[in-house]
Amino acid sequence: MHEKITKQLRSNPISDAGIADLTKALDIVWKRREGENQQEAVRLRHKLTSLQDSISQQVEAATNPENASIKTDIMANIAKGRKKLRVSKTNYISSLRKQRTITNGS
Repeated sequence: MHEKITKQLRSNPISDAGIADLTKALDIVWKRREGENQQEAVRLRHKLTSLQDSISQQVEAATNPENASIKTDIMANIAKGRKKLRVSKTNYISSLRKQRTITNGS
């Protein structure tokens, strides 16, 4: 992206004041995006914790002899929860990478 901006500025020179205005505008956008990514990371972190807690509770329920009649259903829910957890972890890592990219100005 930096290369495209550089090429555009070389083709269409702007004044120092224009460059200052452009820099301010880009800083605002980058800070907003960084804030949004931070919020998304927090949301995903809470979701991960919630999924992990849910899976733990279901594992305990599956091992309880009183739940023998619904153990198959509980195990199926555990499997679904683990899939959701994997997807959420992937999304969380992606969110952290975006955050790093924006923070580094890429």
